[in-house]
Amino acid sequence: MYSFRRGSRLKDLDPRTKQRLHIALYGHRTKKRVKGKEYVSEVRGWIEKGAKLERKVVMFPERVAREVRKTLQTYGAKFFEIKVYAAPEEFEKIRRLAA
Repeated sequence: MYSFRRGSRLKDLDPRTKQRLHIALYGHRTKKRVKGKEYVSEVRGWIEKGAKLERKVVMFPERVAREVRKTLQTYGAKFFEIKVYAAPEEFEKIRRLAA
């Protein structure tokens, strides 16, 4: 489980970096029409493999957590990592409730 530092609100990041972090976590989808054709671009975020529990708190299974940690560190986000044990079935219940 990752919690972003209270009060920081990622203020230390410039807007471009903040947007890149947001896209990495939550994904992005764009539709564009050119000469009658529709083009769709989609980037999937890490949150699909985890759960957003509340504002500034996200939870991921251990197999994904290492990659998410690297992503957060790459963008310079300040965060706390709290290890929580939950059986796979329980984690899926949490994901469904958080959605």
